Amino acid sequence: MKVSAVVMAAGGNGRFEGNRSRLLAEWRGRTLIEYVLAAATNARLAEVVSEVLVIAPLGATRIKSIAVGEGCRVVHPPADSPMSASLKAAIAALEPGAEGAVILLGDQPMVTGQTIKAVVDGARRSPHAFVRAHYRGFADAVSHPVFIGRHLFGLVHQNDGDAGFGGVAEQHAMRWTEIWLEGDNPDVDSTLDLERLR
Repeated sequence: MKVSAVVMAAGGNGRFEGNRSRLLAEWRGRTLIEYVLAAATNARLAEVVSEVLVIAPLGATRIKSIAVGEGCRVVHPPADSPMSASLKAAIAALEPGAEGAVILLGDQPMVTGQTIKAVVDGARRSPHAFVRAHYRGFADAVSHPVFIGRHLFGLVHQNDGDAGFGGVAEQHAMRWTEIWLEGDNPDVDSTLDLERLR
């Protein structure tokens, strides 16, 4: 199954101090986005995914530079658009023949290549499933990565909200296939979140 990895890096700064991009905040000597791109790149090198797309604003030159340096392809969604527009741009830009996309968030630095593999393997076992990671840790028990199969791409393009694909899944009463994983994969939405990382 040909799968693309999509790293969502076009969101706002949220509650991060100083109006700076939280994706470029440093943790243990690397930016948050570098950890996520390293995990996605490791999955590509292990042939779990065939490509890595990074969805980033047009003006995010440093994020683009980091992504290109990792061999990723960068896609720019419309300016000041909701998350649904970023996801639509990602799906529209997938390489020909992609049978699914595994979606990662650029502010989750604890994600790993093995995590991505577990979610993709779950999708391979059930090609029509809607798959997501479910952690046994404490912060975000249900989180990313999320796998969206090609048969669901049409629903992506029907979504106009700012809640990603989760809102579509809820609207259509879609049942998730949960992939249980050890550990945790918290979002970093604030400086306090950054300080709490293990």
